[in-house]
Amino acid sequence: MVARDPGNAGLRLRSAELNSDHAELAEQTGQHKAALAYLDRGIEDAHFSVAAQPSNYKARKMEAAILLQKGEITDIYDPDVTLRGDLTRLPINEAMMREHPEDVDAILNLASTWTQIGNCYMERGDIPDEIDSYRKAATLRERAFAMRPDDVAVLRDLLIVYGHIGDA
Repeated sequence: MVARDPGNAGLRLRSAELNSDHAELAEQTGQHKAALAYLDRGIEDAHFSVAAQPSNYKARKMEAAILLQKGEITDIYDPDVTLRGDLTRLPINEAMMREHPEDVDAILNLASTWTQIGNCYMERGDIPDEIDSYRKAATLRERAFAMRPDDVAVLRDLLIVYGHIGDA
């Protein structure tokens, strides 16, 4: 579909979503290189959609989610690259949360970014920044849990970040 109409921002956004799904499946089966390739295609498609429609919140959110998804793989192999990318995207994720404070997914995306930043600091042995990052993630996850108290995934991730703080 996209090959026939590469300038269609809507198709490119859908392609980004599908590449993200394919990457998740590849990652779950231990195919890290394939997952990264899917994510790179997804990032390219999402970035195209954002460039074509900068006010499209769904496209911006998808791009942020795919970049975070890629970082979940690369933080193990190359935490410095992941950290630089996360710190660059942090203001974008914060802006999206400010624009849509009721969007729990935006809050969780920012919380996950802070968790990933904490993981990168952990890999580097930078304990003060690691703890600070995890605390920021916990504050955001507490906010999300207050908004979705029956969501066990939100509670699970909150408890995990508390565990990270305790481990650090």
